[in-house]
Amino acid sequence: MSHLRKGFTLIELLVVIAIIALLIGLLLPAVQKVREAASRMRCSNNLKQIGLAMHAYHDARGNFPQGGGDPTNGVENPSRRIFYFNWPFHIYPYIEQEALYKLAPTDEFVDINTVAGGAGILSKLDQSPISIYYCPTRRSVRLYHNSAVTDYGGNGGTTNSDGVLVVNNSPTYQRVNIGSITDGTSNTLLLGEKRINIESMESGTDFYDNESAVRAGADGDLIRRAQPSGGSWLVPAADINTVSTTNGGYFGGGGIMQFGGSHAGTMPCVLADASVRSIKFGCNPTAFKNLCVRNDGLVVDMGSLE
Repeated sequence: MSHLRKGFTLIELLVVIAIIALLIGLLLPAVQKVREAASRMRCSNNLKQIGLAMHAYHDARGNFPQGGGDPTNGVENPSRRIFYFNWPFHIYPYIEQEALYKLAPTDEFVDINTVAGGAGILSKLDQSPISIYYCPTRRSVRLYHNSAVTDYGGNGGTTNSDGVLVVNNSPTYQRVNIGSITDGTSNTLLLGEKRINIESMESGTDFYDNESAVRAGADGDLIRRAQPSGGSWLVPAADINTVSTTNGGYFGGGGIMQFGGSHAGTMPCVLADASVRSIKFGCNPTAFKNLCVRNDGLVVDMGSLE
């Protein structure tokens, strides 16, 4: 009496494996697209929250926060005086970070190291990652080169003074408010993702991504702008991934405060009216420059940006 064997032959098994491999190959791009879409949505939500916090700050103070300061080449120790801290710190009360905000002295010009627990305050502020300051496509929420950082840069315009989150080196600095955005808040950039060197973000050798988010001063870690390039302007571009041991050397020379990011093809951003948009890499240079300047009276061609 014969018995039938149940099972696969070698050929059948190979066919099944090949089919599974094919299906996986077809599914992976779809999974990656879904994952990127989710990350992009989270990134856009981060920017929306930051934009709303900027407006809450404006409602309370009458102007937008500043983009950091470095007076008299550091003689005033701006990295230890609250007044010269950058925008991520100043909007803490409006992103549910009141506890961190209240650690600092109420007098904005007091050297933190002169108050009780000063060194500990600075350490706490420098090493407290805030999730909405990180782009989920680029990196996880944690310390980098022993600092809490951010993936977003305020718009400094073209000169760090004609944008919205401007650099200040004096207690009497220009305070940018909605009234001074004469080109219209829906035609002016408030904040966008930074372009950085992925290869150096762990080590901190990227000159414009190497400092604490709250007190980076005015050297570009928290500010980006429409960067002049020959007779044109640099526009948002994809992150760089190049080994470099020099400060910004991969950009050629002293570095470039450029917008960009890790997303495919576009940079998420928030305009001065708190609306979230996407600007494509390689967009029209003149239109992007016009978007960055708050008061040049020039029309912004939004269609050439998206």
